[in-house]
Amino acid sequence: YILAKKLAFNLKRGGAKSVSKDLELKVRNELFKRDITLKEFAEELGISQPYLTDILRGRRVGPKAQERVIQIKKLLGV
Repeated sequence: YILAKKLAFNLKRGGAKSVSKDLELKVRNELFKRDITLKEFAEELGISQPYLTDILRGRRVGPKAQERVIQIKKLLGV
């Protein structure tokens, strides 16, 4: 019961950030494996590098950003 309460509390306090941090690490790791820079990947997606960074860090969470997340996951297989 106590663990469940802590988990719920952490999710309310920024659990989405930890999920986005996980995505950011996976994406950066995959780009490193493929020898692709974040800027090159952003250009391939047709977006700016700062916007891509915002998406990966969970600063952009709207519908368009979520579409980009799906696109990123498909392209990199993460």
